[in-house]
Amino acid sequence: MAELQAVLFTAQVINETRADGCVTEGDSKGVINLLRGQVSLHHSFTHILDDVLQLQRQAQIKEFRCVSRVGNGVAHRVTKWSLNSATVGVWAKTPPAWLIDCLIEDVNALS
Repeated sequence: MAELQAVLFTAQVINETRADGCVTEGDSKGVINLLRGQVSLHHSFTHILDDVLQLQRQAQIKEFRCVSRVGNGVAHRVTKWSLNSATVGVWAKTPPAWLIDCLIEDVNALS
């Protein structure tokens, strides 16, 4: 389950950067419902879920929230960038220019 592994990676980054109090958003309603305890999981993935929930407590992730795929192009493009990039990065203050363009496109798509 790639979506759940992506949430695990996100929780690890939040924990490592000490960005406590974050709200984590995703467009996979099934994964969000799983993280909220609203549905059960096949036993072969429970170790990933357990790791995510432990990191949620450690990093004090406030909430897992489901967002619409419309206006969620930024997440899609960041994912594509991360899969094709040889660098690792966290943008705390100033994101790269291409990301600003994606944000503007998403805002315009929601208007």
